[in-house]
Amino acid sequence: MIYKYHKNNNHLIEILQNNEFYFAFAKDLNDPMDSKFNIINKGNEEYWRKWIDRNEIFKSKTKVEEFLINYFRKNDFEEKKIFNNNNYDILKSWFIICCFCEVKDNIKMWSHYADNHKGVCLGFETVEYGNSQGFLFENPLFAYEDEGIPKNYFPLMQVQYRDEIPEPFNNLIDPPSDLIKFLITKYTQWSEEKEHRLIGDYYILNERKIKFKKQHLKEIIFGLKLNDKNKKLIIKLITDLYIKKGFTVNFYEAKDSNNSYELIIKKINN
Repeated sequence: MIYKYHKNNNHLIEILQNNEFYFAFAKDLNDPMDSKFNIINKGNEEYWRKWIDRNEIFKSKTKVEEFLINYFRKNDFEEKKIFNNNNYDILKSWFIICCFCEVKDNIKMWSHYADNHKGVCLGFETVEYGNSQGFLFENPLFAYEDEGIPKNYFPLMQVQYRDEIPEPFNNLIDPPSDLIKFLITKYTQWSEEKEHRLIGDYYILNERKIKFKKQHLKEIIFGLKLNDKNKKLIIKLITDLYIKKGFTVNFYEAKDSNNSYELIIKKINN
């Protein structure tokens, strides 16, 4: 089971009513240090030529290629001379991310992401393909080389926690898929979140709201301060759109433990 904390607002209703996840741009995540890219361009003339060939805007333009190579030669193929401003923060507007975590009773996350317990925590059951866990979406997203993986499958990636930024990505040599390491690495102080992420390329998906299969939603956990009126509205919504259509969703509420600082998650009848 994987969990998503959420405020009680219109976006929550959209998630439940439309069974869709909202993906944020990497640049809009709450931690400005999140998804910090470390990219270099190092290599000889051969690698620079391959880099030019990989870029569509230079393809089949021999004069442009030779002009660039001559320019690179004059600058000794040194990155700092070739690029005056080697800023890759623009990539944060390229990748989109939807965040989840392993735990449903984290006090800090209830306070920070669920509006000081006035929101909810949603529990999702993932599916497994190969060595990964993930979600099935309503529409095809990718064409996987492995025929055993459906086109509408989207894998979750587990966040790694470190004190240092991952090793540099060499733009001239390393495959683009290696950029993912910067999107699934966070500073050690965030480790208690035990985070997992869905990560997409906005220019491929061309969408930031993606509909998941209803079978994944399994739990709704109400926060300590969510009022009864809103609880009833959510229960009715889930009953009409999920339970009456054959999907199993259970309801819980967070309770204060009188003898400790821990939360008690108690199942309730709908």
